[in-house]
Amino acid sequence: MRNKALCALMGAIAISAGVAGTAQAAIVGYDISWTGSNGYTLEGMFGFDDSLLGTGAIDETSLSSFTIEGFQNGSSIGSFDLSDGLASSSPFNFNFDTISETFIIGGDSDSITGQSWNFFGNPFGFGSGSAGQAIRLNNSFVSFVGANDSTLIATRKDSDFSDVSAVPEPLTVIGTLAAIGIGGAMKRKHAASANS
Repeated sequence: MRNKALCALMGAIAISAGVAGTAQAAIVGYDISWTGSNGYTLEGMFGFDDSLLGTGAIDETSLSSFTIEGFQNGSSIGSFDLSDGLASSSPFNFNFDTISETFIIGGDSDSITGQSWNFFGNPFGFGSGSAGQAIRLNNSFVSFVGANDSTLIATRKDSDFSDVSAVPEPLTVIGTLAAIGIGGAMKRKHAASANS
């Protein structure tokens, strides 16, 4: 009985050691929404490490994900995902205030107070500059809103965006293997004692 209790304790310690060694990066996610003229809208999402919340302005270098999709009267007209890469002719500029949880707008689209999300890339992009905000489709402006009429909104998501892929698998596997190995060794020792 004592061996079984010891075996269970050692297994729990080994598994706990594996779990204690895991780390999760917590990601905070936001929905993007924008309404333009002529039935055009934009939706999307972005995420970044939650340790940046409340620290002030962040730019594109802090993003863990970013995607947008444009619509006209509910039908998709194109999309852009930062993980797919950028056209060389279209720099990506993203500016967000983590204190007010709002996009930073009002300046030129390529400045620290503007937005340029694949704006010059094909086929689809979005920009926010000093004159206003626009969707661009196949090198043409298809919807525009004046700077004072901005509808660009970020809404924090309620769901957990923890990056579970950050859990280092080897530590968990080692902990499990150690528990199985200890249990097997204890059973063999107990069986040998019983047979003698």
